Amino acid sequence: LTSNLGIRLHLVHGRCISAKGPFREAPLVSPRAAALGLWLKSQDHYLCVSPAWEHHVEFMAESTPPIKGGSGGEFGFGPGVEVSLTPEIETTATWPLQAKVPSLPVRLRSHQVAKPLALTASLQGQAPIKMPVIAVRPRQPDWPVDVQLVHDSQGSCSPQAVPGASRFLCRLENSGPVQLVVFCGHCFDPGFAILRIDQDSEGEYVGVHTTSDPWLGISTQGVSGSTRTWDLSLLRADSAGQEKNEQISIALVVGSGEVPWQEPRGFRFFLRTVGWALGQVTALAIVASVTVCVLVARGLPAAPGAAVPALSAAASGLQYLALLAAREDAPEVFRDIFEQLSFLVPAEPSRALFQASALMAAVVSAHIVAVIHHLQANGRGAAEEMPHSLSFGAWELRGLGFVALPLSAGATSLLSAGWTDAPR
Repeated sequence: LTSNLGIRLHLVHGRCISAKGPFREAPLVSPRAAALGLWLKSQDHYLCVSPAWEHHVEFMAESTPPIKGGSGGEFGFGPGVEVSLTPEIETTATWPLQAKVPSLPVRLRSHQVAKPLALTASLQGQAPIKMPVIAVRPRQPDWPVDVQLVHDSQGSCSPQAVPGASRFLCRLENSGPVQLVVFCGHCFDPGFAILRIDQDSEGEYVGVHTTSDPWLGISTQGVSGSTRTWDLSLLRADSAGQEKNEQISIALVVGSGEVPWQEPRGFRFFLRTVGWALGQVTALAIVASVTVCVLVARGLPAAPGAAVPALSAAASGLQYLALLAAREDAPEVFRDIFEQLSFLVPAEPSRALFQASALMAAVVSAHIVAVIHHLQANGRGAAEEMPHSLSFGAWELRGLGFVALPLSAGATSLLSAGWTDAPR
């Protein structure tokens, strides 16, 4: 449009560039979109990227070069020139644009990365010129790329929150041909970054994506029961001018199948180290709680007793995580971190009940010993005015915070197993 009628499009918040489509083969789109040349390598596109926090985008068009004086015509683009935006390419509804005036907001759904539109410019007495527009809104502002299916009715692609890795899981509803688009935010500036597919799940080298095109198209076949994966690398320069290599993984599955992600080198060891550290912290919290109770019972200042609720709450929270990690359907990464805490809540219900009961018995016994020691030190009359820290239930209620979850989990598991196995 710039070369034909001198029309330039940009976002009110964001930026637009002109780029060829990502697919050489025919995209899987509707007849209207195909007539527009949407996603085709042979067709110029306006690729407009807005900030990640924007839920809608506003476009603004202007003439190039700017028109001065009163020769701008009715809409400011020149005599007889009309420009309009089609927010839904499957309809014929259009929004007329005024030069240097923001358009109506175009909303993007929460899971949507890119939305196709159409820009139309016409000169009176001539055939209109149409150009596809792609409004892009990255979902993860700190991630180098984002991924979306060309035909979003086939399924969806979502980022996977895994520490130390950038991963996208594309899940299809049914088998069949499918196309994905990888949007590279760092590739908008020429010479700044190169996005490359290193290999696919069959070990084949796919190709190189250069900075001349800030997106990459992938065409494949979704097959039920199988997983297709791609390993990508983004080579770019950081703020200090040093070359940086970022790894991205994309997986495609049909239905509810699981993806056997390949963990980064040393990642599993890191997770288990974190789990071991959490286990030590939990053990320390339990020991510190008991120690504080004993010190208070011995007549020392009661101020340390204020730490007991926080310590027991921390231990209880980690018990819950350990219980979730023991489930059969727990994610492998989650299990690697928190399986080190299994001593807090044993997976076997009877063992969990026994462990909780033994802990409560130990608390009650320690309480009795502390009361006897108090009576011996202060005489028989001391039983009439016992300190609050030695009153009945003071220790037991604090100990109950450590065993409430194991007791309830173990009892519920036994009841559930008995109900399931009971004859009907």
